Amino acid sequence: MYISIEQAITVWEDLLQAYEGRHRYGGTTAEIYAYKLIPNSPAYNAQGTLSEGAKEIEEKAWQSLICLLNLFKEKHKDCTIQVEDIPLEQVSFIGGRFIHRVRVSIVKDSIQNPS
Repeated sequence: MYISIEQAITVWEDLLQAYEGRHRYGGTTAEIYAYKLIPNSPAYNAQGTLSEGAKEIEEKAWQSLICLLNLFKEKHKDCTIQVEDIPLEQVSFIGGRFIHRVRVSIVKDSIQNPS
């Protein structure tokens, strides 16, 4: 991962709230501000989002988010995770573009498939 521990913990807390169905955005859906996973970099801020260097920084932030989601899924096997309505297993760099606010839905399998 390319993010700080503090950034990882912040995202993890959002994921945990969604897992528990109590996220302020939408219960089982968290809105993750992916742009907050971009390091505070004067080079990035000066380059803007169209430069080649900016794209690399955005991809690293996205990879970090996906890595965190996979780790969360590994620790919480009893749930289904979707990113922008796409199952986590199928998610890549969505459409080749950086999404600044990402909707992540986490539903416990017991809720999704009640017995």
